[in-house]
Formats: sequence, structure tokens, C-alpha cells
Amino acid sequence: MSSKGQITLFVIIGILIVASLTLVYVFRAEVLKSEWEREREKAALVPPQASLIKNHIDSCVKQTAEQAVRIIGSQAGYIELPSDIVARSAANPFSNSLTLGGGSEVPYWFYQNAAGVLKENIPTKAEMERDIANYIDEHISECISFDKFEEQGYTIIADRAISEVEIEDEAVLVALNYPVNLEIRDFEFEFLKFYEKADYPLGRLYDLALQILEAENEEKFLENKTLDTMIVYDEIPYSGVDFECSPTTWKRTEVEKAFRNVIETNIPYIKIKNTDYVLYNQAHRYYEVDADLNAEDVGVNFLYSANWPTFLDIVSHPGEELLRGEPYTLENKAAAYLASLFCLNQYQFVYDIKYPVLVSLSDGGFIFQYGMQVIIDNNQPRQNKLITDYVNEEESPICDKGVLDTKVYSLTADASGALRPVDNARISYQCITTTCDMGYTKLEGGQASLDAKFPLCVNGFVRADKEGYWSGEAQLSTTESPVVSVIMDTLYELDLDVRLITSSGDIRNLAQNEKIIFQFENLDNEYITSVFWPGTENIRLTAGNYYVTSQVLMEDTAGIDIPARTIESCAEVPRAGILGLIGSTKKECRSVTIPATELTSALIGGANFDWSISNGQLASGKSLTLYSFRDRSPTKLEDINLITENINKNAQNPLFKKPEVR
Repeated sequence: MSSKGQITLFVIIGILIVASLTLVYVFRAEVLKSEWEREREKAALVPPQASLIKNHIDSCVKQTAEQAVRIIGSQAGYIELPSDIVARSAANPFSNSLTLGGGSEVPYWFYQNAAGVLKENIPTKAEMERDIANYIDEHISECISFDKFEEQGYTIIADRAISEVEIEDEAVLVALNYPVNLEIRDFEFEFLKFYEKADYPLGRLYDLALQILEAENEEKFLENKTLDTMIVYDEIPYSGVDFECSPTTWKRTEVEKAFRNVIETNIPYIKIKNTDYVLYNQAHRYYEVDADLNAEDVGVNFLYSANWPTFLDIVSHPGEELLRGEPYTLENKAAAYLASLFCLNQYQFVYDIKYPVLVSLSDGGFIFQYGMQVIIDNNQPRQNKLITDYVNEEESPICDKGVLDTKVYSLTADASGALRPVDNARISYQCITTTCDMGYTKLEGGQASLDAKFPLCVNGFVRADKEGYWSGEAQLSTTESPVVSVIMDTLYELDLDVRLITSSGDIRNLAQNEKIIFQFENLDNEYITSVFWPGTENIRLTAGNYYVTSQVLMEDTAGIDIPARTIESCAEVPRAGILGLIGSTKKECRSVTIPATELTSALIGGANFDWSISNGQLASGKSLTLYSFRDRSPTKLEDINLITENINKNAQNPLFKKPEVR
């Protein structure tokens, strides 16, 4: 009996140990689950009468989130493209984004702006999360419809949807705060929050894209391989010596065409080591670049098109259409001796180059892409005057360490100029490179405000965002005042009408082959917007003082003919023959015909001017009529240059009219 009792005791102890280990494992697994996953499981527990409605809303959240993530992947991390202070035109063909086929654009992460300043324009993960959340908030209603449920007898009351977004390596998590109350017969239920995700590797591809850009900024592999390629191809003169008595010549236009074709052919061969690609032969190892990536399941491709804007200037031969080598210098005895035996020519060409490259990363059908510019200055890779220092906000502990109880008021000016509260404004706080989402203002007692603990920071910025308003900012040091007001400018939408003013004073609609590009820059709050006419049907403006630019372009199917020109180029060359005397030369001239050029589009006018508008004018107006000045149609290059010069003067012409609100 004693033996049996001992066995029973051991069995019980064994069962308890197994049970304890099971409980520990279950508890540990529960702890390791993210808060988002735990809350999602809780939200999934709904009564059968509410499940169909929940499934409908979940499906819409997922669908809208996936739309936002696909857009942000195709547009370099942006939902709305960043504006360029100088509109894209013949004077600024590159702008701050790369135009692809079908009119789509991809912002540059690195580029040189119209003023020649090197810039980086890279969104942070926090900014992408905020943009995705704003997109969901604005577009979720396009998907959600309760009509079919109400036809079945449900009474449904839904509040405003406000989303929270978190970008992870392999998915984008969404928590939608969306109070929905439903009733049917004696059943009543209320939803508070919905959880869904877009299964796209946005976070991972974004991080890899940054690594590739950092490698390019450090190694200049695109610039260096461009220079290597130019040396190899004879169609592009670079440097060397030949023994022809008549020096080799090239035409500038043909060199530019050859450069575009050569780069278009070679750029796609560039590959990043440890990514997904096939090396077809050992010679292609030259194109491999080490960017310290470990992403063998990710495809990385580089692309350039000969049709994209490209700048190539041969600074060693300014303004010359005919390019040629020069007779070898006879300043030293060795050269003099060689020159007495052979016809000897040297050539050294110096280039300034700028062209765009599209960098595309793909994984499982999802694409993240961005543009960048390759810049060569006097045959040297551009200097990196930028320091890349990225801080992923979600990795910074600053947002979790609130120290100061702070009240933020969100306000805007109405038509009379008086301040009024703005409810449900999203509040964030930026401290150096870290941005913390603080919550939303609520309307109570006639004031819209948010009470929250803000992290410790000196000279940080509080930002307020809401659809229909231009973002407002206010500086706040969380060592000082615990109260701050952020004023947001109301965006008023007006219908558009655009007219042309001719040099004779006539005001007319645009002809079929004419188009205008306007850009409005608010000098008070940095709001920028553009109008492309025909095409843009309305415009959103805030009150303030604007600097407005416009360019009028003509697309002529017949083309604008720039007639052919013949130029004569002369040079002193060594006389032929081995008996030629040292220093004996002859003058040789060649006539070169530059072929006629047909321009399919040309600048034909425009105007730059200052303009002001008030909240009252915007609030009472329904439409905005824009005017631009139409110069004469150019027939030669000199005409186009004159039209460009006149753009800054046209606003002083008595015939010119500024925008009119009606």
C-alpha cells in the first residue's frame, strides 16, 4: 500500500508540473503577443447578430488600408506628392519628382533643385503612418455602407472614424476608432474599435531603400559607373590621344543622344549584392554594388529612360556644336620629337551631367520605389554635402516619457478674422527628428483642446492636422509654459476658370494646343499648390500673401522649326608627313551643318506676381478666374529666350489682370 501511495503521489506531482509548465507557456505566449493582436482578438468576440456588420467594416478597413499602402509604396512614401516651389517647366524640367508613363510621378529622395541646392526629401515612418491614417479617415466612408443592413431592420448610428497606424516590417497595422451602435428588435450592440492589417512589407522595403541611398551617398556608385561607361564608349569623347592628321570630331547633339542611349542600356545591369537577381555571366560582376544588404528575397532594380529629362553640358567646349581634339602641345622635347614623326592629337572633355534614376524594390508583388538624381560636376562625382541621419521614431523612447501636463488648443480664423475652435484636430509633437502622436482635440465648453503629457524637449514643435485645413505649428519647450495654441488655416475650395491675355489686349480661352501651369506659394504659412490647365477643375487656398508664377506652353503638331545653321571651325594642325618641320602647322577649316530642329512644344508666355487674399474673400467666393500673359509664337531660339525674360515683366504690363474671386 505504501508503494502504491508513493506512485500515486509521483503521478500527481508529475501532472502538476506538466500543468504548471503549460500555464507558464500559455502565459508567456500571451505576454509576448502585441497589444494590437490581443485587442484584435477581443474585438473579434461579437454576438452573431453583429458579426455581418463587423465583417463588412473589417473588410473596408483592410481594403482602404491596402489602397493607402500601395499608393505610398509607388510614390516614395508619400500619399500627396510634395510641392516644388518652382513649377515644372522648360526652366525647371527635373522639378522635385520623376514623371513616369501615364502621368504618374515619383518624388526624388535626393535631387538638385532649380537653385542648384542639393536636397533630400525622405519621409519618416511616423510621417508615413500619419499619411496612411489620414487617407483611411478620409476614404473609409467610400467603402462602408449600411444600406443593406438597414433594409433588414437594423438601426445603425455611426460616429466619425479616426485611425491609428503602425508600420511593421512585414505588415501595416490599423486600429480604427469607430463607434457604431446597432439595434434590431430587442438586440442592441456597440462597436468601439476595429483592427485590420495590410500584409505588405512596407517597413522592411523602406529600411532597405534607405540603406541603398546611404550607400550611394557614401560610395557614389552611380556617378562612378557613369564615368566608367563614358570612358568605354567611343561615341562619347572623354580623354585620349590619336594619331590622325585630321583630328577626330564629334557633334554635340550626337554625343548627347549617345549618352542617353548608353546610360539607358547600362543602368538596369546595376545590382545590389545579396538581393534577388541572376548573374548571367562573370563580366556582369562589375555592375554589382555592396550596400551591406541581406535581402535575398527582395528584387532591387535601377532604371533610366532616354526620354526623361537629362542635362549634359560639355564645359570644356562651351557653345561648340563641333567637338574635336587639339594638336598635341610642343612645349617639351619629347612631344616635339613625336610630332615630327606623326600627326599627334590629344583631347580632354570635361562634363557637367545630371539625370534621374528610378530605384525600385519588390517583394511578393509589393513595390516600393523612389527617384534620385545622378550628378557629375567637372568629371567628378558630386560632393555629398548632406548628412543622412535617420531616426525611426518608433525606436525612440522619447514619446513614452511624458513629463509635462500640457494643454493644446486648436483654432482657425473664420471669415471675419475671429478665431474659432477646430474639433478633432490630430496633434503631434516634433522634437528634433522624433515625432510623437499625442491624440486629438475635443470640443468642450466652446473650446477645442487636448490634455496630454508631453515629452521633455527644448524648442520642439506642436503640429495640428485636419482634413480641410492647412497644418498649423507652434513652438513649445516642455520646460516652460504648459499651454499652447495652434492656429490652422482653413482651406477654401474654389472652382477654376483660366483665361489668356494677348499682347493686343484680347482676353480669351485657351486654344486646343495651349496649356498653362500656375503655382501659388503662400509666403505666410508655406502652403503651396499648383494648377494645370486644362485639367485642374478647382483649387484649394488659404488666406494670405502669395507669390504666383505661371508659364504658358504651346504644343504644335506641326512643330516649331528652328532652321539649320552652318558653322565654320578652324584649327592649327601639324602638317602631314614625317619630314614636317618642328612647329610647322597649317590652318584647317571645316564647315559643319547643324541640322534643323523641330520643337513640339515651346514656352509662349507667362507672368510672375504677388497677390493677396483674405478669409472673407475666400469664404464668400465660389470661383477663381486666373489670367496669364500670352506672348507671340516663337519661330527661332532667340524668340524663346526673349519670352523667358519677359515673364518677370509681364505683370507690370497695363493689360495684365490678377486673379479674381467671384
